[in-house]
Amino acid sequence: MSVVLTISSGAFFILELGTLWLTLKDTLESFELIRNEFPDLKTVTLVSDPAHLWRSQLMAQNLGFQTQVSGTNSGPGSELSNSYFVREVASTLRYEFKRHFSSQWSLLRSIVL
Repeated sequence: MSVVLTISSGAFFILELGTLWLTLKDTLESFELIRNEFPDLKTVTLVSDPAHLWRSQLMAQNLGFQTQVSGTNSGPGSELSNSYFVREVASTLRYEFKRHFSSQWSLLRSIVL
């Protein structure tokens, strides 16, 4: 996924999240790093496959970014399969549960896993 960061002066630059921070675990951790590094940043443009954009936009907005999205037309995830859709919905539910009920997350994991 790519994120286009627009600075208040009108300048912008593109971060390729998949290659820039190889040690980060996931999209949320990437957004948190961007928020910490650029606390005055207001708007980001997310470029990813259409199914992943839904969750990515939700995460970015929850961290206070105004978002614009641009879905890709080719590459992995550009054609929505049932399994990819289920993966994104499950990942979104996991993200929302952890966000709202973080104290119960370890209990849920012990029951489910």
